[in-house]
Amino acid sequence: MKKALFLCALVIQSFAIQAQITYNSVNSVSVGDSIHISSSIAGLQNFRFDTTGANISWNFSSLPLASQSDSKWLDPSKAGYKNSWCASNSVVLGCNSKFTQFTDLGTQGLDSVVIGSVSFKNIVHHYKNGSSSLEYKMFGATIQVGGLPITVPIAYSNPDTVLSFPLQYGGKDSNNFVYSIDLNSLGVNFKNIVRGKRVNEVQGWGSITTPYKTYNSVLKVKTIIYKEDSLYTGQAITGKLDTTVKYSWYDVNEEIPVLEVEGTLVLGATVYSKANYIDTLRCITPKAFFTYSPLIPYYDTTTFSTDISFGNLSASSDSLLWDFGDGTTSNLINPTHTFKCPGIQNVKLIAVNKICHPFRIDTTLIPIYITDSTNYFNKTSSISICGGDSALINGNHETASGIYSKTYASQNGCDSIITVTLNVTTINKNVSNIGSSLTSNQLNAKYQWLDCGNNHAILTNDTSINYSPSSSGNYAVQITKNSCIDTSSCESVVITSIEQLPKNLIDNAYPNPAQNYIQIDFTQNGENKVSVFDLSGKIVTQYTSTKSSSQLNVSNYEKGMYTIRVQNSRTGTQQCITFVKK
Repeated sequence: MKKALFLCALVIQSFAIQAQITYNSVNSVSVGDSIHISSSIAGLQNFRFDTTGANISWNFSSLPLASQSDSKWLDPSKAGYKNSWCASNSVVLGCNSKFTQFTDLGTQGLDSVVIGSVSFKNIVHHYKNGSSSLEYKMFGATIQVGGLPITVPIAYSNPDTVLSFPLQYGGKDSNNFVYSIDLNSLGVNFKNIVRGKRVNEVQGWGSITTPYKTYNSVLKVKTIIYKEDSLYTGQAITGKLDTTVKYSWYDVNEEIPVLEVEGTLVLGATVYSKANYIDTLRCITPKAFFTYSPLIPYYDTTTFSTDISFGNLSASSDSLLWDFGDGTTSNLINPTHTFKCPGIQNVKLIAVNKICHPFRIDTTLIPIYITDSTNYFNKTSSISICGGDSALINGNHETASGIYSKTYASQNGCDSIITVTLNVTTINKNVSNIGSSLTSNQLNAKYQWLDCGNNHAILTNDTSINYSPSSSGNYAVQITKNSCIDTSSCESVVITSIEQLPKNLIDNAYPNPAQNYIQIDFTQNGENKVSVFDLSGKIVTQYTSTKSSSQLNVSNYEKGMYTIRVQNSRTGTQQCITFVKK
């Protein structure tokens, strides 16, 4: 067992004379760099990464291979967050130059990170690489608000100095950093504040052997990152403290550490979680992935096209095939493609690892929505007609309310969609005839009562939903709604005695419309018989009250219109009123 551990975690004090190096900004990463990386996850506790000192030979040649990826460094002005950064900083003129002064180096982060209830996608880290330091200035992310993608630039109020140059044995530096994410202005109840401190110390120099190769002159840097993370969501506040430990070995001929090991400090001991080292492509199943810019593309109706730049982020591949979904393809690593039509473009990337025999491949497909903000290819309209009429839409006579769409081939072969919303106003011509009172069954309209026995003469002052005639006869109502007019059939009313005429039995009935109850105040003493009818004339409730007022419970009624009839047993008179149950 001791022999196995010795072979797995061999660290030898070398007696060969090695040269100390100095690592400067010019040795670090720049736009366009792409470095193949292998990662180890399991079995890291078997290695002594903390050994330090002068003229050391570190041997980690037996690190296991878990996965491979590519460290790719891009121009941040093409990453999709420049315009949103300028807008958030009120930069109207000179956006390009001011953004370049702020950041000149970017790299793609994780595809998606969830913090609390918010999912951050398309993460791009933004750096400023100066002669004296490499600073982490901002990260850009895309969130969904109301179903729409919103680009959010999250800049550090105090940047995180990742490296201070020059790196020399015995050197030490530290800095404090702060950033916050506040989405309340976007209508999202979310605020995240992160405060931290980074401490870098160049603890050793010598040579190092990884599974890829031996580097004869390296510097070893120990980094400790203390971080306090506070999340505010409404009334809830959550927080956590983390301490991250990193060991990094730098060679002047490599833009990134030849080996970087990361772990978390737990009860004074470092628990290692990942080791990344520069490597060559090996036979491992690739993982296809890409990003594109702009993240929210718009169709240009002056050129009738949209240009989109694609960035390959695939891992463990040495060959690519892009399928842009419009019949065209490309084998370039980072192509720019011109789309001739707006709408959804299904872009597919096939990543191939030809080191393997047979080849191993992986495919990813990302739908990209190109917005036609001027609706050049999408025409919408609205038509209103009355019930019984028809509208000619897309060559058909339509009579029902709805949304009617049809697709036509148009310029550049793009689809033009014509959408018509048809609104049909139908009028309920039914009339409820209860006692000697008539009520229109059509709500929210204009009413004009007519005398059918006098050639449908207008009853000038009778324009409410209810009509109580003073004499027997045939009556109808003309109903107007949304410029549509229709007339009910004639209803016969027979008044046999003066007692049947409507009398003022009800002093007040409220509220109207009602939800739970109606208070009825009577004007006549004695027994008042209360009957409630629905629009079909069916009795819903019936009772007798001997008090001066009564409370009618309507909480269990269906929504709609009802008629209340009150009959006084002493006088024999009656009165009808209507109310609406909401």
